[in-house]
Amino acid sequence: MGDTSTNHETQFSIDWVCSFVRLRLRSYVNTGLWNESRLRKCMLRWSVPICLNSVYFFFKLTMATPDLRTELVKYLESLNIQTVCVDHPPVFTVEEMMPHLQDLSGAVTKNLFLKDKKKKGLWLVSVRHDRPVNLNDLAKKLGLGSGNLRFAEEAAMLEKLKVGQGCATALALFCDKDQSVKVVLDSDLVNGGHERVYFHPMTNAGSMGLKPEDLLKFLKETGHEPVLQSFD
Repeated sequence: MGDTSTNHETQFSIDWVCSFVRLRLRSYVNTGLWNESRLRKCMLRWSVPICLNSVYFFFKLTMATPDLRTELVKYLESLNIQTVCVDHPPVFTVEEMMPHLQDLSGAVTKNLFLKDKKKKGLWLVSVRHDRPVNLNDLAKKLGLGSGNLRFAEEAAMLEKLKVGQGCATALALFCDKDQSVKVVLDSDLVNGGHERVYFHPMTNAGSMGLKPEDLLKFLKETGHEPVLQSFD
């Protein structure tokens, strides 16, 4: 008789990868890079290569994140920062995430890893999960000029923050040793009176909460001075 736990984990992995592929392709339409016609053509022509690429990414991600999560916890402990953590299935969207966190007291975040098209700078933007983010407006507020902010390549995020698509988090900034990533924080996360603010702990299979003042302490210790921005 086979190992049922292994079979279950394998099936879970396959489901996880399939979900990742669907969301990855759909994101190209949602961000305006593709139209529906191009999406259908891509699914017919490139589904196998994209699946293989996603399988590779899946195993690379799941093999790396446990150690990185442990490193993060140790780093936070060295700063005397106390956290609470909720484990849940891997999630790629706010809609997938919120059912697992709806009973928590605090603010759940979404995190965008962006690049400045002209200066090639990298930005991590952390906002409350229900905040809309207009990249053109944000670029103008940051003095970058309208149209100069776009989503950065996954390879850049893996290089700088050691996490992949679906796992973007301000807590990964302890990996940015040369402070090459600039940080934008929704001012509500700091000044909104929240008991805790929640981020992925180097993996999208969990959410970690820390006090707003401890978030600022963490960013200071990693050498990142956040730009506080209103997203009302």
